[in-house]
Amino acid sequence: MNNWLPSVCIYKQKGAVFRCGKRIYDEKSLSLSSEFTEIYMKSTLLSTFLACAMFGTSQAQAQQFVNLTPVPMQMRVDKGTYRLPAQFTIGDAQLPDSIKAEAQKFVTDFNKSATGATASYSKKAEGAALELVHDRSLYKTLGQEGYKLAVTATGIRLESATTTGFFYGLTSLKKMLPACVAAGVKDEKVVTYELPLVQITDKPRFPYRGFMLDVARHFFTVQEVKKMLDVMAIYKLNKFHFHLTEDQGWRWEVKKYPKLTKVGAVASNTYVTSMEHGAYWTNQQYGPYFYTREDLKEIVAYATAKHIEVIPEIDMPGHFSAAMAAYPEFSCNPDGVHRVETWGGVFTDVLNVANPKAVRFVKDILDELMEIFPSKNVHIGGDECPTTAWENNAECQAMYKKLNLTSYRQLQTHFIAEITDYLKRKGRKISVWNETVTEKGADLDLMKKTGATVYCWVPARKGAEIANSLGLPSIYTVYGPYYINRAPRKEGWMNTLPGNGSDHLKATYEEQPTDFSHSIGVQGTFWTEHVATPDVMEFLALPRLIAVGEAGWSPQNKKNFDSFVQRMRADTTMLNYAGYSYDRAYLNEDKASTMVYPTVSTAEKEVYYRIVTRGNDKERSGRCIELLSNTSPIVAAEKHNGAQALRLWTAPQAKEGEAAYDYQQWKLEVDPKNSERFALVSKAYPEGSVAASPTAVAVNGRWSYDTKAKHYDFILGDKGYGVADGYRYYTIRSAKHDGQWWNASMSRQGLAVNVYTNPTDGNGGLWSFVGGTPVGEEVPMVEAPAVLPKNGQVYVVRNTVSGHTGAMLADDGQQQGLIHTLSGQNANNGWEVVNASAFDTKGGTMTLQLRNVTTQRFVGQPETQKVERFGFPVLMSKTPAKITLTYAPKTKDFTLASGGKFLFPIWTSAQQLQGRVSSGSGVGGDNAVRPQGTGWELVPARAVTYRCVTTDGKELQTITEYLPTDATQVTVPQFKGYKVKGEVPQLQQGNEAQTFTIVYKKSKHLVFLDAINDDGTLLAQDTIAVTVGESVVIRAPKIDFFSLKEFPEEGIQLTPTDDVHRTIVYTTSALLGVKALGTPLKELKDGQQVLIYDFSTKDPNRAGFRNVSATSGRVLQGGLNNGEASPQFVWKVQKKGSHWQFFHPATELFMPMLKESQEVFVAKEAGQFSASRNADGTWKVQGTNGQYWDGVVGGMTGWHTYGHPYQFYTFVAAPYFRLTVRYVDTEGKSVLPSEQSIVPAGSEVTVVAPDIKDFKWKETSSTLSDLKRIDAHGDITLVYEKATGIGSVTGAKSFGHVSTYDLQGRRVEKARHGLFIVNGKKLLKP
Repeated sequence: MNNWLPSVCIYKQKGAVFRCGKRIYDEKSLSLSSEFTEIYMKSTLLSTFLACAMFGTSQAQAQQFVNLTPVPMQMRVDKGTYRLPAQFTIGDAQLPDSIKAEAQKFVTDFNKSATGATASYSKKAEGAALELVHDRSLYKTLGQEGYKLAVTATGIRLESATTTGFFYGLTSLKKMLPACVAAGVKDEKVVTYELPLVQITDKPRFPYRGFMLDVARHFFTVQEVKKMLDVMAIYKLNKFHFHLTEDQGWRWEVKKYPKLTKVGAVASNTYVTSMEHGAYWTNQQYGPYFYTREDLKEIVAYATAKHIEVIPEIDMPGHFSAAMAAYPEFSCNPDGVHRVETWGGVFTDVLNVANPKAVRFVKDILDELMEIFPSKNVHIGGDECPTTAWENNAECQAMYKKLNLTSYRQLQTHFIAEITDYLKRKGRKISVWNETVTEKGADLDLMKKTGATVYCWVPARKGAEIANSLGLPSIYTVYGPYYINRAPRKEGWMNTLPGNGSDHLKATYEEQPTDFSHSIGVQGTFWTEHVATPDVMEFLALPRLIAVGEAGWSPQNKKNFDSFVQRMRADTTMLNYAGYSYDRAYLNEDKASTMVYPTVSTAEKEVYYRIVTRGNDKERSGRCIELLSNTSPIVAAEKHNGAQALRLWTAPQAKEGEAAYDYQQWKLEVDPKNSERFALVSKAYPEGSVAASPTAVAVNGRWSYDTKAKHYDFILGDKGYGVADGYRYYTIRSAKHDGQWWNASMSRQGLAVNVYTNPTDGNGGLWSFVGGTPVGEEVPMVEAPAVLPKNGQVYVVRNTVSGHTGAMLADDGQQQGLIHTLSGQNANNGWEVVNASAFDTKGGTMTLQLRNVTTQRFVGQPETQKVERFGFPVLMSKTPAKITLTYAPKTKDFTLASGGKFLFPIWTSAQQLQGRVSSGSGVGGDNAVRPQGTGWELVPARAVTYRCVTTDGKELQTITEYLPTDATQVTVPQFKGYKVKGEVPQLQQGNEAQTFTIVYKKSKHLVFLDAINDDGTLLAQDTIAVTVGESVVIRAPKIDFFSLKEFPEEGIQLTPTDDVHRTIVYTTSALLGVKALGTPLKELKDGQQVLIYDFSTKDPNRAGFRNVSATSGRVLQGGLNNGEASPQFVWKVQKKGSHWQFFHPATELFMPMLKESQEVFVAKEAGQFSASRNADGTWKVQGTNGQYWDGVVGGMTGWHTYGHPYQFYTFVAAPYFRLTVRYVDTEGKSVLPSEQSIVPAGSEVTVVAPDIKDFKWKETSSTLSDLKRIDAHGDITLVYEKATGIGSVTGAKSFGHVSTYDLQGRRVEKARHGLFIVNGKKLLKP
């Protein structure tokens, strides 16, 4: 390749046109041309000009494009290349084992991806194509991560002082080889492996080059994390900041505190951003999602092999809501409402830093964290921590006074200092966010002593400046450009992302990090409030993260955005190989900084375009792409040029109504797996698309149409993009053929759409997407489906969306709202169409009313009040609402809208509105989207009734359901113990209702066993099927922590002649908690234990189970955790004359008389209440003082008018025991107030001995036999003695039964070396 450049080089941009002096270069050979013209340059030539701009003419004379990112500290590029031999070796005789391991990994990685060449490792340097030289003296100049690399015409020499340096040197080699090597993907077409001739001396600008991934707001799998570690390693990022906890989720397993994942890893809802559909709430439980210890160790090992340090973050004391939901006793308000949040923000539910037990809780967590992560630093967050909770907490107020503080912010500083000291004793350092030094009131002198590494985000420069003044190292991760989850532009699905669109790639690249004496690095930070899937995460992160990586490695004076863009363009091959989703803005040549794609078609929105060439000669001007039909005159006229039906050709633009019109209409459909790939679909054949390959990869190649498949292979705008005449234009090519674009050929090729290497030659390969008719803006013409709903016809209205498929609209006749069901049997799932309009092809809509055949109620309007995140629930009504159906040809179904809002089903597992049908959006003004379940089909149906009787004529049940009229099979109702006698009936064709009499023969008698507590509470159920005529022995099952009451040990023999019920009664001293939710009560019974639920139908945010705070006794609002709850949720119904009382066994107090708008606290004096059942099965409860049971967010209250329906539920019980912990001195006097807790039976209890001033813990005693398995109510006593320093120490010797504790009073399984308390004595174990 001729690399000579003229001595004067002028860089001029005109679109993608460049001029150099009075001469130009042929784009293939770069040899001189005599013409004075302007040409569109390929990437190699463009980079040469960029070199001119970057390095000046004298350097550029010898410069050729080298695809190496980040840019090295020093690099000389020589003429020519070095090709690796087909068989080559790598090695040296004097390498330490760790460097040999890196060499062997390079060999393995190369051989995995290479075709036509094989590497091997040799202990000899002689004859090695790649010689590794371990030169310790280089450490002085190149440090821990530097290296020297020389690629000459005869071979490669890599030198470094360290294993890490060799890793980065080998990474640079991978990066300069064909892209498949860096991607680790074999490409059979790549058979030669050439390197540019370079002399590189390289080391990073900063020692810290990081990426932070928030996996707490949304969880990412181990494999998804590893994929990001891969791209980090390729671009020499070396710190993975692993944000593991947040208000919205606790994502790692802590053995000592299992509720952190049992409770903290589960959110009631989550918010998702989809590149196809935009933003929406899923309206279903999110989680439990978390990493096991093994998962985390796997990630650490994987990162370590790539020389990436994993720095874990446990955000505290703020952003701690998930932990506080799991362990509210460590919060500032244990009686308050604690929940795992579902949306971003700053919350006041923070750690009580003045509670020694809460601090111990944190230290225990950190202990387990450090067992997994070997990192030098542990990040404890410290950002966005409100002080409100501290200001209103007695313990924090007392500490504030005791320490003579001047700001409650200083409580946080003291907490950080305590954790710092703790980590130092473990050999670790602390990392924090910049609020710890920038917030008003922070104790900077104390922060200086911590030596913390400060992550600076806002104000980033000010934070780094303050940290520098304190001598603290800082990381620059500025809010905006380095927050790479923010919208790089505001368009389409990115409109709902945070940011205003200014945080694009160029802004990220050109941001200059701080360079203070204590500035140690940069970080790309990714928060996931809006991002739940890896495709969106990767798209937003890449290539902005790579730009941050270059800022961390390359000298500032070597950085150049145009050069970076050119290298990223080249790197798209590698990113594509590895399957990354990434943002192509700025990466497409000859295009504006941010490319706007044509609107893609979705199920909800069909958008068609006419694709018109920008060919600027008279032959081609104004011609558009037409899919040739059999009747097209072009087929005969251009047959000799390859014209035939289903080929793409250019043609004059047809008018609407003309035969060719639909054949000139095209839409884009995006690849579900890659937002940068498209299928081009003809309106004439919407089920198909343009085939991925032409008939030949040459100018005589033609593009054909596949009528049966979608080929998501086409790339827009990678060689040309712009706006002209009011429309955007793009180049179009197949991903299967690099360097070959669609082109509007000249007449010698018959004006076909052919294949050409230069789409800008005469602009024949630039295509304007003209028009477009998005639904809702310019209403499209939609062909009516073959069958439309008709007046008087009965239908099943069935969902078609994945996850909701088969859910049918139903009406139980009792609830106010529309519901859905999966089973039609006795579900009232038949709907009659009333007042149906004609189908309007302009927009594809029609209107009708839906009346339930059984209840005669209509689908009504949505409620006027939106339920946050769940939209507007749809009502049932005697007055019909107009339902608008909009047909979606792509999915062949309808959206149903009432009041303009699309209907969708709410999951039966949702926190609110379970099983209801809602409408509209829970996000903002936009409507619901397809993933929420907005697709429906109306299937003609008829009533099918089953009269189910036994062989002796006894009626079992009569069941009716509505089945599609084309159904031929029925699902016969099943009854336990019975078999259908005879053949299953077949449905007759037609629309008429059918009734079948199904005869059942008794095959087994059923013995229904109920195990109950002696107060009637259910413990377990079982059903035993006994063959008719046979006997069975019923034995009482063993139920832990319950004793059998009045049941023979040998069991009871039964020979049933019919189904029978047997009840086995147990007794226990335990308190009863909740194992599973039971059924709603139809009547109240004296002595029955129940759960109480406030439905709060008008404001679901107030709905919840009534439970009692263990500390204050306030009656709270709460939810079950996977169906389970403690005894604080259980109430005992007691009859008192004509009224009811509600006793709370856990506190041994009563529900009092309620007072209007006041908080409710359980009391010794019982309130007297009347309870009457409503028509819908809920209850109205009123006190004798006239106050009704009501509720607010967080708790219960009284109100003078009825507004809140309640429900009483049975439950399956789980045993719990009450533990009392006492803190006394050696004389039995109290040194701290006693504490009570209620724990699940059988659980292990860890006793934490808190530090008490002037005392030291001496011993622990208990009335319980084993704290590892609590089997009774009991006391635990911690005895303290006056602190006099450490006394004599006993040497290790054999003990019998031992209880071993560390010096913090924590019981340990097995004492290793160190000082421990064993059986109350100090033991030194060497």
